[in-house]
Amino acid sequence: MAYTQSSDYFTENAGSHSAKFTNTGSTTANVAFNVTLQADSSYTIYYTGSDATQGSIVTTNNLTAPSAGMARVRVINLSTAAAANIDFGLSATSKLVTNLAYRAVSAYNTINANTALYLYAAGSINAMLNIPATTIQAGKIYTIYISGSTAIDIKYNIVAEN
Repeated sequence: MAYTQSSDYFTENAGSHSAKFTNTGSTTANVAFNVTLQADSSYTIYYTGSDATQGSIVTTNNLTAPSAGMARVRVINLSTAAAANIDFGLSATSKLVTNLAYRAVSAYNTINANTALYLYAAGSINAMLNIPATTIQAGKIYTIYISGSTAIDIKYNIVAEN
């Protein structure tokens, strides 16, 4: 699977498991780790970093449905391009997430469907990225992760969790 692509969710037994990320056609792990899964829970695992600083982040998904007409979103900062932490919100004066560090995961936020979202350098009022309003649909739960290693290739990636 290529960079920024995701797999479908699959079922796994609760307990401790070994996991690894490898390049296609290789048996050598880029990163290997253990993950402990709880029964009746949902998780997403992200491969992070560059050639020199590879790692993983395991997130627990909250699949509680949003209210009618609403969506739920959280943000993960996986971009080494951002010079500092990031802010994320509805506008420069209405931020949902502030000062989110590299490899950090925000809490879920409930927003109106069809709402545009913006990414900022922490404390800035100048948007670095814009996520169009039509992207966020009612009844959906999203993780939006920010990726990219330079200011030119910084982008958002959306994972629908339901």
